[in-house]
Amino acid sequence: MKISVVAVLLALVAGTAQAQEPEAKISGFVESYNQIVRGEKLNSSLNLYIEGPIKGRLGWATVLWVQKDWTEWMGGFTVTPAPWIEFIAVLGGETDDRPLRGSGILWLSKAGLTLEAEYEAGGSGTWYRANAKYKVHFLSLGVNSVADVGTGPYLELGLGKWDLWGSYVVKAHGGVFGLRRNF
Repeated sequence: MKISVVAVLLALVAGTAQAQEPEAKISGFVESYNQIVRGEKLNSSLNLYIEGPIKGRLGWATVLWVQKDWTEWMGGFTVTPAPWIEFIAVLGGETDDRPLRGSGILWLSKAGLTLEAEYEAGGSGTWYRANAKYKVHFLSLGVNSVADVGTGPYLELGLGKWDLWGSYVVKAHGGVFGLRRNF
């Protein structure tokens, strides 16, 4: 029930922002994110990320991450000093005894090369992800590093608005993979 309420609120925020600035572009993605832990356990989640402009280089962002036994929801701001760089800072909550959670994200992208680094902290602990990839046509190759998994090669297939991606770390017997729908 909590998840449905949060999803409805996020949709209303996105709709309101779009209504206030008709030429404003709302973008984001919905994603199935799956983590293989030590070759034994599969943790699956559903992620929603939406962002839009406020004024000039300042924008807003919302994040919803839902797993079987854990959920996080955050909102905050984006700053885009140039078309190829974006800073994102969000704050919100999670299903934990100490529910406060926050995240900072750096995104850089130019000439086919993209770097994204994210760090989160909250009651349930810390988490990070760093991804560097180079795109040629519909194929991206790179390196991915994720907390509790490790660092390994990264492959992404871009199929229109859909991305199929994965990374595997042999030494850790784990990896991450997913399917993302961009909008």
